[in-house]
Amino acid sequence: QFVTSLIIARLLTPAELGVFSIAAVLIGVGHTLRDLGVVEYVIQEKELTEARLRSALMMVFIAAWGVGAVAWFASGLVADFYGVADLEKIMRILGINFFLLPFGSVVMAHMRREMQFGKIAAIQIASSVIQAALSIVLAWWGYSYFSMAYAAVAGTTVSIILVLLLRPRGFPFLPSMGELRRVFGFGSFSSARALLQDFDKGAPDLILGRLMNMEAVGYFGRAAGLVDLFNRLVVQATNYVALPHLSAKVRAGEDVTQPYLRAVALMTGLAWPFYAFLALFAGVIVPVLYGPQWHPAIPLVQVICLGEMLLAPFYLQGQLAISTGHVRWEVVRVLASLLLKLLPLFLLPDYGLTAVAAGYAATSLIVAPFSFLILRKLFDIRVSSLLNTCWRSFGVFLASLVMMAAGNILIRQMELIPTLRFLVT
Repeated sequence: QFVTSLIIARLLTPAELGVFSIAAVLIGVGHTLRDLGVVEYVIQEKELTEARLRSALMMVFIAAWGVGAVAWFASGLVADFYGVADLEKIMRILGINFFLLPFGSVVMAHMRREMQFGKIAAIQIASSVIQAALSIVLAWWGYSYFSMAYAAVAGTTVSIILVLLLRPRGFPFLPSMGELRRVFGFGSFSSARALLQDFDKGAPDLILGRLMNMEAVGYFGRAAGLVDLFNRLVVQATNYVALPHLSAKVRAGEDVTQPYLRAVALMTGLAWPFYAFLALFAGVIVPVLYGPQWHPAIPLVQVICLGEMLLAPFYLQGQLAISTGHVRWEVVRVLASLLLKLLPLFLLPDYGLTAVAAGYAATSLIVAPFSFLILRKLFDIRVSSLLNTCWRSFGVFLASLVMMAAGNILIRQMELIPTLRFLVT
């Protein structure tokens, strides 16, 4: 997906990507609601019976098809709101996925619970390859932002076919209402948390598209997408394993705070050097990866990286909260983060895109200590424990920072073409 984004950035303009970003964010909100937390429920449920699996299936079909219908009929209103007629068509194409995904989402959740990550990897890689190839080909043929929409539906179709072929023998196929209340009781809070997280990530596109312009959406989205590379390559992969792993420990009655702190040490040991590197060399990296037309995204990348460095110790907090049954507190934490990040998006557009990004990143100064206070309340994790966990990571960060500074001096003295500067970096 990352390589595809580099190619698409050269085939489409910032304004075209801005239009698709708005449709993708709104459809993404729907995807959060399409299972109402059923995936997390299936993974963490201590006694997962066949009746509860059938009720989980029922919940997914009701939610996904309902959201799909809403997306279909609301697409025209969205197009009118932003003044872009093609938004209606893009949202309706992407909305097809809502009617496909229920056939495989509960099976995939059960695979995660049983830690069958080999099967999951095969399904996701095949889907991603098809989606990537089709989006590039269609963009090359002139389908503009529609290329990514058609490719998304193709990727989902491949994923569903493979899930049905690899589903466990005897896995229930027909839904039922028997345990629907139990499933909904957990899923409603988990879904609220996921919805807030998605809106947190998509709020800049939605708000800047209205208060500024589509180019601003494209620049901010591309900058955030580059910074989000760490989240996609490391955090999401870790979260995918962390929730079933921690949930299994909870079911076995084992302590989860020490495994969590160990994971925090490893996460920050990777995240801090990554964000420092990206901030320091953004001027070299962005033009080569995306092309010279994306130069205004460079300062946005730099300030967003600084904010993410403060949040890195808390990347896995949500998985810890869900696995131990504290999903309501996680909803509170995500909601507080969202409300804070909305302020600069509404208040700073008149001062320019860099000011918006700086204010957006500065909210981490409040979100990070608030996240720690919740950790302290729920799991009695003290400041000293967190510092003892992260001191080795901080040493790795300082050592890498020295090498980066030396490399930066070397690169500035070498008169190389941009591509070679990138490779040296």
